[in-house]
Amino acid sequence: KRTYLVHIPDDYDHSQAHPLVLSFHGAAADMHAQEKASQISDKRQRLNNMGLIAVYPQGLEGDDGRTAWRGAPYASDDAEDIDFTGAILNEVSENLCVDQLRIYASGKSNGGGFANRLACNANVTSRFAAYGLISGAYYPDALPGSDCKPGRKVPVLISHGDADTTIKFSGESSNDADEDLPSIDDFAKNWAYRNGWEKDTYNTSQPHDDTNLWTWGEDGAAGQVRRYRIKGMDHIWPSTAEGLDTSGKKAPFNITEADLLPFFDQYTI
Repeated sequence: KRTYLVHIPDDYDHSQAHPLVLSFHGAAADMHAQEKASQISDKRQRLNNMGLIAVYPQGLEGDDGRTAWRGAPYASDDAEDIDFTGAILNEVSENLCVDQLRIYASGKSNGGGFANRLACNANVTSRFAAYGLISGAYYPDALPGSDCKPGRKVPVLISHGDADTTIKFSGESSNDADEDLPSIDDFAKNWAYRNGWEKDTYNTSQPHDDTNLWTWGEDGAAGQVRRYRIKGMDHIWPSTAEGLDTSGKKAPFNITEADLLPFFDQYTI
C-alpha cells in the first residue's frame, strides 16, 4: 500500500479551486522530512493569491533498504512510481477542490531526478504546469535524452550548489551510478534546447547573494528554463533556516518562497 502526506491550507474553501504542489523526497528520506525541508506547507506560501494544497508522496525501499524513486539504480524494481503519481492526482482531486490548471511538481536529489522523469513523460507531464528540480540526482536512466518526449515546452527550474559533494555540480561519477552524471549546466542546456531555445544563448543575473542564474526565455514564456548555481552550497534544499535539511547548513535565500513558487505562479497547464 502506497502512502502520501497531504497539507490543506488554512484558507481552504471547497467552493474554490486551489493550486496543488507535489514534492518528492530524496533517497533515504521520507515525506515528513520533505515537508520540513521544503517549507511548502508554511502558511505564508501562496499561489494564485490563495493557500496551496501540498502533497508529499512516500517512496518505497529499494534492495539496499533506502527509500527511493524510479530512475535511481538503487530504487525498487516493484515501484510503479509514475502510476502512483497519477493515482495521487486522481485521488486528491476527487476529495479536494484542486485547480487542474495549476498543478506543479518539485523534488530534491533523487526526488528531483524523479520529477524530471515526470517532466519527460508526455502522459504525466500533461497534468503538470511546471517543475522545480532542487539538488537533483540525474542518473543516466533519468536523463532527458532520446526517451524524453514531453510533447510540449516544459517550464523547468533547476537549482544546485557548486559545493555539492553528493551530486557534483560538474557531474562526474556517483557512488550509485555506473556512468557519469551530467553537469548541471549541460543538463539545463539540454532542457533549454528541448524547449526550443539556443543552448548557449541565455540571460545571466545574480538574484541573491552568491547565486548565479541563467535564464532561457522571458518570465511566463512557454518553456522557460532557469538554472541556479549557488556558491558554496552543499546538497540541500536552499533555505536561510538551520536544521531543515539533512546537512543542517544554510543558504543565502529561501528558494521556495523567493523563487520556486513565484516561478510556478507564472504557469498554468
